[in-house]
Amino acid sequence: MSARLAIYGASGYTGRLLAAVARARGLDAVLVGRSRERLSGVAGRFGFPLRVADTADAAALRAAFSDCAVVVNSASPFPLTAKPVLQACLAAGAHYLDVAGEGPVFGELHRYDEAAKQAGVLVLPGAGFVVAAGDALAAHVVERLPHARRLRLGFSRSDPISRGSFASMLDLTDGYATIRRNGRLLALPAGSLTHAFDFGSGPSEAMLAPWPDPFTAYLTTGIPEIEAYLEADPASRWAYRAVSAFAPALRFPAARRAAELLAQYAPDGPTEAEREATPKVVVAEVEDVYRQRAVARLFTPNVYTFTAHCVTALAERALKGDLKPGFWTPAGLYGPDFVLSLPGVRRDDAALAH
Repeated sequence: MSARLAIYGASGYTGRLLAAVARARGLDAVLVGRSRERLSGVAGRFGFPLRVADTADAAALRAAFSDCAVVVNSASPFPLTAKPVLQACLAAGAHYLDVAGEGPVFGELHRYDEAAKQAGVLVLPGAGFVVAAGDALAAHVVERLPHARRLRLGFSRSDPISRGSFASMLDLTDGYATIRRNGRLLALPAGSLTHAFDFGSGPSEAMLAPWPDPFTAYLTTGIPEIEAYLEADPASRWAYRAVSAFAPALRFPAARRAAELLAQYAPDGPTEAEREATPKVVVAEVEDVYRQRAVARLFTPNVYTFTAHCVTALAERALKGDLKPGFWTPAGLYGPDFVLSLPGVRRDDAALAH
């Protein structure tokens, strides 16, 4: 097997950022996607070869990955692309990473754990900001309080998003968010719970959000009570609840087509200046049965900048054979400290308290 990296969905906003970091890191990469026209500009800019393969063509996907050791899937919406790309990876013997953020995708890919082990293939979804940042911080606070029973993750307020992220949000905004109670996943109305987190400037309200962390952080930490929140002022919470109330309408084909058409007019993604102006903070709080707590914060660059560097760093480890086959979470495989080697990332701890 060569040490070649394939970036699927390389013509998208995140895919282009990945290609840029791969070029800067001197990686041997090939750009794969559904449109030769869109890929050609990216390939010409970074000097990588391109291959055309649609997720509906299993043979073409398998052939595109046949000489690649690692595939990074950056093509949204992931409920449509993750499964066929992973299946092609299993057939080609290539390790699979992605930047998915939709909770159901993680459950779907987790079903391939045994098949991946038999094929000697790593399955590592959520290798970008979602879920790698929160996963690493959760693993860290659990090391500080090993018998923790409850985990809350808080993410600082949202940033400008890319067109692909907007499309993915259509699959997240169903009006519900997943939490974990007594080890079981439950769905609650999104925004129905609030919690105050200190993102570095004092307490700030956050609302329950439909992040995949209650699924992934449980695999990493084993904590039976998990919630994930997004910082939001009262107006933002009201707007989110209003949008969620209309979310079920997206199940109707006409409404879905209208939303997808709207997604085409969303911005391609934040500019470099916008990314530099919107760093992120993640807070992890754990608590045990004695109400003892441990709290930590992770300070990162913008989610897209973090994602490009984090995914590339994890892909490099896989290219070097530093991996275990099967389904893994980022911190479950590489521990809580791998993020600290990424540009612009730092972590601080609050004192243990009762």
